[in-house]
Amino acid sequence: MKAKPTEKRETSKPREIRPESTVEQIVAHNPETIGVFAAYRIDLCCGGKLPLTIVAEKHHLSLPELLAELEKALALRR
Repeated sequence: MKAKPTEKRETSKPREIRPESTVEQIVAHNPETIGVFAAYRIDLCCGGKLPLTIVAEKHHLSLPELLAELEKALALRR
């Protein structure tokens, strides 16, 4: 019998939030950030595939401030 190739699966471990991360990726790995996105009325469905840089621009938000809010949400978990 042949051995099955191992599949690499994305885990839901917390990850560093980067400007190029999509909203979907951030929420999948850091569910405590949902409240931040909700507060800024950032759509997790249709806008979820967009990177944070684009989302901040579309919502007229400061990217550094948005990143700080998301990091603050992560810090509460730790």
